[in-house]
Amino acid sequence: MDLPDLPKTEAAIIAQTNSFRAENKLGALTSNPALMAAAQSFADFLARNGKFGHEADGRKHNERIRAAGYRYCVAAENLALNQHSNGFKTEKLATDAVKGWINSPPHRAAMLHPFVTETGVGIAQGPDSAPKFISVQLFGRPETFKYEFKIENRTQQRIGYRFHEADQVLDARTEVTTTDCLPGSVTFDLGHVKSTFEAADGIAFVVDRRSDGLAQVAVERLGRAGALIKNGGTKSAR
Repeated sequence: MDLPDLPKTEAAIIAQTNSFRAENKLGALTSNPALMAAAQSFADFLARNGKFGHEADGRKHNERIRAAGYRYCVAAENLALNQHSNGFKTEKLATDAVKGWINSPPHRAAMLHPFVTETGVGIAQGPDSAPKFISVQLFGRPETFKYEFKIENRTQQRIGYRFHEADQVLDARTEVTTTDCLPGSVTFDLGHVKSTFEAADGIAFVVDRRSDGLAQVAVERLGRAGALIKNGGTKSAR
């Protein structure tokens, strides 16, 4: 009967996950200690109590992740249960878990989330005559990726803009500050022309009209107190 080396199996799952992401032109994930601890703790709980499910301990995965000290803006979890009377070699257990996730659309989506950057894997053996292993893989994007930008409408008309596929309207002579964690672009509807900019931390998009009636978006840099300190460029439209 074969029994896997669990730490090596966990490392193999991460390696295979990164290979799968590379095949899909996505960046590699790095191992995070807090995610590793949260994954291992839940795997141990499931194995010890003979349970299997994302909320088997009465909590959601994001609650367990936060309890482990990981502050995130994106989080996901995959579970796998693999059992065989002959047991598993290390690479075989990792491959079976990863292949199962790849062939399941929701699990595949977690593996291929474009904006997660870190992962953690924990595996525990359940008390059964036929070797049974529960694998937990967590994915996260830490809060350190958060950024803040401002949009200021200095015109006398409402303006429309789009961010993360959501259409927004900003009233005349008002401003709004947005905090987000995922990369994205802001598209302004300036009438007959739409202008698009990449959102970034510490900048302001200032919409105003020039003396000739052209609407323009100026990209400004914000100081610590939120004051505009530098003009980074403009785009205009009638």
